[in-house]
Amino acid sequence: MPEKTSSRSPAFHNSVSENLADLPAECLPASPLRLVPGGAAPPVQFQIPKLKSSRSGRTPAAEPGRQRVRQPIAEEDPLTLLELRQYWGDWLHDCHGKGHSPRTTEFRADQLTRLLWFFANVDYEGKIGLCDVKALREFLSYVRHGHLQPGGRWGNPRMIKAVRPLTINRYWRELKAFYSWVVKDSYLARSPMTRVEQPEKDKELIAS
Repeated sequence: MPEKTSSRSPAFHNSVSENLADLPAECLPASPLRLVPGGAAPPVQFQIPKLKSSRSGRTPAAEPGRQRVRQPIAEEDPLTLLELRQYWGDWLHDCHGKGHSPRTTEFRADQLTRLLWFFANVDYEGKIGLCDVKALREFLSYVRHGHLQPGGRWGNPRMIKAVRPLTINRYWRELKAFYSWVVKDSYLARSPMTRVEQPEKDKELIAS
């Protein structure tokens, strides 16, 4: 059975000399490392290079051959609005096939309509035509405060009252479920909803 290797580190070689060949000379052991059959490996004395002292207060330069091990986490690839519409439709068909209640499917269909309306009509700060983390956060903020906008929430003059925290939480949960489905179907490697905190649902909003 082949051994597993990590994508962040070079593959492990059976020959120790192959790994040591990539190290600078000052980091190599004083004696070659040999595995003793049936017994423990002999003690190895490493020659640790000494850092030159600096009285000027400057930090000594890094030793040659030293490389950064930890890599920054790559930003997830945001969905375009066309992809959002297509994948959301596929998700609804899948939910219908799994036997989800018609009420749940209808709410999710309405949420897509409102999400696309938000992208088309609201001049939000992160407007770039992509459904990224910032856009999702501002969408949930609009759900909370959209009743204060001219014309009412979703452009409906009758929607001028604040929604309950449970309603905002429902929007968040549906977005999380949708992106979990997108990741499961291998359209994305990581869900942007992992960076969108869940809204509070145990406190009622105070009308301003």
